[in-house]
Amino acid sequence: MLITLNINDENVKKSKEALLDFIAPALYRYERYSTDSSIAVVYSDEEINYDACSCHIRQSDLMMKLNKNLVLVIFDNVSLEHGIKAGENLLMNYTKFNINQNLYFAVTSAAIKESSLDKGEELFLILRHAINKNLKNEVVDCYHLKGM
Repeated sequence: MLITLNINDENVKKSKEALLDFIAPALYRYERYSTDSSIAVVYSDEEINYDACSCHIRQSDLMMKLNKNLVLVIFDNVSLEHGIKAGENLLMNYTKFNINQNLYFAVTSAAIKESSLDKGEELFLILRHAINKNLKNEVVDCYHLKGM
């Protein structure tokens, strides 16, 4: 069964606002110092075990629970390529203990400015693409959208 994540849903709008506030420092560091960060949002139909997720990131990375089904991660000071790898590691470790839970994982980079979308819109667009294509338990990045 495919799940539809409505970007215009009021809960998503509130989550997007919280996301933009949370990632603002990472975007500033990129603009000011050219220090890249990868920004990810993770979604599941079931409640995400925040503690199980947070123990699989580096001390320098940041994680925030947007709601029971949505988690935001900033992989600090890494390119998109390394952010994808960090996301794959997080997914692998999380799903070891949550075998039956499907996660949808969208990631982008502070350095990528290929569209007029803000980072929140971009992440939710990638996430909606992952859900619609049933790309569960894999990291989907902004380049997946090229074929849309």
